[in-house]
Amino acid sequence: MKIWRQISEIMGAREKRSIGHNPLASVMMLLLMSLLAATCLTGWMMTLDAFWGEKWLRELHGTIANSIMVLALIHAVAALLESWRHRENLVWSMVTGRKRA
Repeated sequence: MKIWRQISEIMGAREKRSIGHNPLASVMMLLLMSLLAATCLTGWMMTLDAFWGEKWLRELHGTIANSIMVLALIHAVAALLESWRHRENLVWSMVTGRKRA
């Protein structure tokens, strides 16, 4: 599987440079988008009469939101590390949408 291959290559400091998201970054982006959707869903559910005041829903909503913050931090640190390792500004390429080929 591509993800395990990439992890192995990172551990050996021999991973290939990619133009777009690498497999791990793709998984991170999908996970962040899914958690954001889940945060929206649980937030909306808390406004419904059926779930009004439910403690488990508030806790789930908070846990999902906190998970997003932790994963966003991991994503930012990984982007900075990969920028340093590949000698290119990945953060700027996320802003502009452009990356050297």
